[in-house]
Amino acid sequence: MASRSRQQVERTIPFTGKDLPTPDTSLIVFDVDFQVHSIVLKRHSQFFATFLDSADKSSSSNGPVKYEWITKVEDNGRSWSLIALENSQLPSTVDENIEPQVYQYNTDREVRAFNFLLCAMYGRNLGLDGAHVLCTATDLADYYRTLPTLSKSVDAALRRNPLELTDDDDMVKVLDAAYQLRHADLFRDCISLLAGKIEILQGNQHGGIGNGLGGFDINSFDLKYQPLLSKARASVTRRVSEATQNLLNTPLGSEPVGVAISKLKVHNPYVDEEITLPVYFRRLYEAYDVQDAYWQPVREALHDVLSNGLLLEQSPFILAGKGEFQNRFLCADWVLDDDIPWDRTQKDW
Repeated sequence: MASRSRQQVERTIPFTGKDLPTPDTSLIVFDVDFQVHSIVLKRHSQFFATFLDSADKSSSSNGPVKYEWITKVEDNGRSWSLIALENSQLPSTVDENIEPQVYQYNTDREVRAFNFLLCAMYGRNLGLDGAHVLCTATDLADYYRTLPTLSKSVDAALRRNPLELTDDDDMVKVLDAAYQLRHADLFRDCISLLAGKIEILQGNQHGGIGNGLGGFDINSFDLKYQPLLSKARASVTRRVSEATQNLLNTPLGSEPVGVAISKLKVHNPYVDEEITLPVYFRRLYEAYDVQDAYWQPVREALHDVLSNGLLLEQSPFILAGKGEFQNRFLCADWVLDDDIPWDRTQKDW
């Protein structure tokens, strides 16, 4: 009967360097063998500091490798963890006819997230490959008790390449990750993005402009976020109100601004088209060339409500009322340090 004490390995990722000794630890995550250093794991992870040398563990006799850990998929196939090889349920006496539990989700994403986590421990720069990898890495960091280390690495990665969040579900998941990581700027941005969402509302039967600020159900969010979201939404509402009032008071020579706006075909309601306030304001803002002095008062009236107040997403292509953000304002200006729902002086958590 063949041994099944080790998992099938498709590739190896060694963490090496001129100032590093030979790796003494093998962490097999699904089909990838991460060859790392126990001293690094113990320094940055409370989990490994506690369990690598616990009384029930014995050292490996596999060459320079002192510790061997493999992936254990839980019975429901929806979660996994690393366990010491000698504690695994895969000894050579296991019946080969018994199929091991199969992980039900994307193993490649789990491997990429674990690789990012290890790079964080080694202080190596690695780009975040999307919101899902960030959230998965955060869950792993929580389990292996290394959230502060991951938080620093995530901050560096986001400064180089922001996530460019556009999906509401991703925003909610990343909000939770930012809360776990205590990453204030990412947390602020997620709150602002969610609070700025404006649904397409019903106009008249021929189409028209939405008649309010729909798209925001405060009760659909976690209770701990609701006061912050409410405050952010209030700041958006205030800026919309100010922009509307500014438009009404904007002089355009001898012609009332309302008359001038009504003459713009691009802003007349199209048949069967309904647009939100972000789209409407953006179309007004861009109705004339930016160098056209005649329209400058309108642009000034709309400047604040169409501003990008995000801290990490500062690309010139991220515009309220346009593209991926056509139904979203980005101008929430609510967050003070006192609003952040954790102790910002705490260094370890």
